[in-house]
Amino acid sequence: MTFSLTRFARGALSTFFFIFYGLFGLLSLPLLLPLLPFPRLIRFLVRSFYRIFVFLAAVTGLFRVSIGDTREIRGKIVVMNHLTLIDIVILMAHLPDSTCVVKGAAARNPFLMSAVRSMFLVNSGDPHVLMTKAKKLLSSGVNLIVFPEGTRTPRDAPNRKIHRGAAWIALESGAEIFPMHLEVYPQVLGKNQKFWDVGDRIIRYNIEKRERIVPPGAATRTNAIELTEKMKEAIS
Repeated sequence: MTFSLTRFARGALSTFFFIFYGLFGLLSLPLLLPLLPFPRLIRFLVRSFYRIFVFLAAVTGLFRVSIGDTREIRGKIVVMNHLTLIDIVILMAHLPDSTCVVKGAAARNPFLMSAVRSMFLVNSGDPHVLMTKAKKLLSSGVNLIVFPEGTRTPRDAPNRKIHRGAAWIALESGAEIFPMHLEVYPQVLGKNQKFWDVGDRIIRYNIEKRERIVPPGAATRTNAIELTEKMKEAIS
């Protein structure tokens, strides 16, 4: 690969942004600890940081986001395909009061633990605890973001697996599912891609809102399978 000054400069810019993000996660712990009894305030503060992160990325030309109006999305289960490392940041920066289901391993990351434990819904492996917390959040008007693929998955990946967790939460809570479809150009920050390899042009995040899905009824395995298939079609 021939040397490109533009790619080098953009790689340096991307590295700066990820250091900025990492330092926020590391240094925010002593600031957030006194606020643990006020989770809504914590979500507001972290969301504000995410909005600054996205704004600065747009100003510097690292990436720009097109998503449309999301103000009406409240107390919904928001599902989206998962292409890049910062999908959560982008969604939470644009949605009203929101949280996201994350893996337990994320809460043990020293750079992320303070934000994760205070703001996100951590899947510790106990489905009953997760369901109880999810229903409480949704009933209070908080959006719950779920990536049904579970991990970053390339757009053209064969046999994309879709987990049923979001379907079960929707059936148990009665909350509507608000699917979204993400396209990223160029394809960067994906699985096994380096965070500094961001190409030689502005990254475009295009998020399309799809038709909302109403849970079909009782929390049965048949309904969970049916709902999962609808989600898969909507986010693909």
